[in-house]
Amino acid sequence: MKKKMIKTLLPFVILAVAVSSAAMLVSSRPVVKPEAAREKIWTVAATTVAIEDYAPDLKLFGQLVAGRETELRALVVGPVIRTGENFVEGGTVKSGELLLVIDPFDYRAVLDERQAQLAEARARMMEITARHTSEIESLKQDQKQLDLTMKDYERIKKLQKKGTVSNKRFDDSRIAESRQSQLVSTRKNNITAFSAQIDQQKAATKRLEVGVRRARRDLARTKLRAPFSGFLLTKNAEVGKRLSLNDPIVKLVEADNMQARFHVSSSQYGRLVAGGGLKGRKAEVVWRAGDRTFRYQAIVDRAGASIQAASGGVDVYAILKGSGIDQPLRPGAFVEVSLKDFNYKQVIRVAQTAVHTDTVYVAKDGRLDPRKVTVVGRAGEDALLRGPIVEGEKIVVTRFAEMGPGMKIEVR
Repeated sequence: MKKKMIKTLLPFVILAVAVSSAAMLVSSRPVVKPEAAREKIWTVAATTVAIEDYAPDLKLFGQLVAGRETELRALVVGPVIRTGENFVEGGTVKSGELLLVIDPFDYRAVLDERQAQLAEARARMMEITARHTSEIESLKQDQKQLDLTMKDYERIKKLQKKGTVSNKRFDDSRIAESRQSQLVSTRKNNITAFSAQIDQQKAATKRLEVGVRRARRDLARTKLRAPFSGFLLTKNAEVGKRLSLNDPIVKLVEADNMQARFHVSSSQYGRLVAGGGLKGRKAEVVWRAGDRTFRYQAIVDRAGASIQAASGGVDVYAILKGSGIDQPLRPGAFVEVSLKDFNYKQVIRVAQTAVHTDTVYVAKDGRLDPRKVTVVGRAGEDALLRGPIVEGEKIVVTRFAEMGPGMKIEVR
């Protein structure tokens, strides 16, 4: 019985000893303390702060347009008998260069006829003037003769009263005085008539002079010349074609006044106007043709007549310097336009990646120091800002997800 009890308790005794041994081993083992976690150091890039005035470059796109273009039309009627050597589609012509000639025969004949009529009218004028002058001189002589005749009549009249002359002598004297008075009156009437004829002839001569000038102008219009230097487009005339009055002949596009038309937004327009006005502002126009690049200096001339409702912006025109028929420029070319934006006073220029809404981080004592800033403008991929930052400090331009105040950094 005793052996049976020992046999039953033995497993429990062994288990108790094992548990006690394990507990003793656990309690007596050495304790290993965990090491403190190391603070992560972030490698960042930074830019040194410089506070200065800055005017960004506005990069815009536009199109070349001609300062002037006109459709030349026939000013007289007739067949084309000759054209200029550059009278071709796309031809370049200089100011005053001959484009085409309309048959001048009829217009030269009209001019000759008008000139002959004018010469006849002038000769007639000379004749009337001479007769008028002659009548004036004759009137002077007749007036003198009348004075003598009247004196003789008065003398004979006195003698007749005394009975020393006959009645016949008295009557003859009175008749002579009357005839001379009539002659003087006739002379005066003739002078008046000749004066009126002179006025009429002056008017006729003036009218004929106008006719001669008109005929001379029509004759000159048989030769069509370029009113300014440029390029020819849409040619509608050839030798042998009969032109009617006002028929279109060719379109001429001016080459010496090429302009770049480009669009600015409402905000850009406002800044340009506020920053010293738009007119007279310098610009650079770049035209890329294949692998070649052409650069032209330009001056802003004007803004468009209206603001576009869709964009709220306005078209601006800049006149290119050095354009002309010897340049490869043509209307319609797509160009880049660069001009100075508003001049921002005392701003910091920094990469846009450095700006976190209204905050930037300054590298100070190896840690991120947040500063509140105000973004006042843009310059391409950069931001222009003002805030409590001292010149020479370094603004962190690297971004990372865990970025926050006080984080340890290393600037490289």
